[in-house]
Amino acid sequence: MKNEFKPLTTKDVALGNGSRFTEAELKEYLARTAGGKGKPLEKVKEDLIQRITKAGQK
Repeated sequence: MKNEFKPLTTKDVALGNGSRFTEAELKEYLARTAGGKGKPLEKVKEDLIQRITKAGQK
């Protein structure tokens, strides 16, 4: 039987998802995101603030 798991998101990795990541999850995430374009820290902080603000308004 194949071990199925939900692919990790950047949000999961940055903020955690409430459980430890398995080796398979980490390998899949790192392989999928390798070579991707990064964001400067200031842009990441700005995006997080916007998401938190939107979530608080709902």
